[in-house]
Amino acid sequence: MKQFQIIGEVRGLGGMCAVETRQESATREPAATKQKKLAQYCYEHGLITITAGTYGNVMRILVPSSLLMRNSMKVWTCWNQGWPTLRYCTASSSS
Repeated sequence: MKQFQIIGEVRGLGGMCAVETRQESATREPAATKQKKLAQYCYEHGLITITAGTYGNVMRILVPSSLLMRNSMKVWTCWNQGWPTLRYCTASSSS
């Protein structure tokens, strides 16, 4: 995940995972606007996520135990393709 500098921290074991987004890794400033854009991108591509955290900059993903391998690849592809779209999103842009 270090290929995307916006990812500050990945937390969780098992079925639930949380990914914290930041403006820059060095400043640790929350990236709530970018998180909302990513959640919208995922939703538009068939992946429903939960936005959480004190600053709204954490994405939670809860994977059902009945998930099939072919579907997990669709989820990963959607999620992985959404990150580069945030390169053009600024903190002041509206969602």
